[in-house]
Amino acid sequence: MAIAGLLIGVIIESLQGLIALLNGFSDRVVDLNDVIFNFSGTLIGYCIFKLFSYLFRLSVKKANLKLNSLLKHIYEA
Repeated sequence: MAIAGLLIGVIIESLQGLIALLNGFSDRVVDLNDVIFNFSGTLIGYCIFKLFSYLFRLSVKKANLKLNSLLKHIYEA
């Protein structure tokens, strides 16, 4: 998951740089900080999801609930 987030940021910034080179100018700036912040956001979002799924599993076990397919997917994540 983290590697996918990093690769997407690198690909987007690379495409911005390539488009700027091909056009000879650009309204956008290619910046390594964008890649770092995109990657950081991916990691933070993933950690929040894992925390949510952990708390969800605890509450499902305590309440002994039946799960539909979406909730079952979250439960098993």
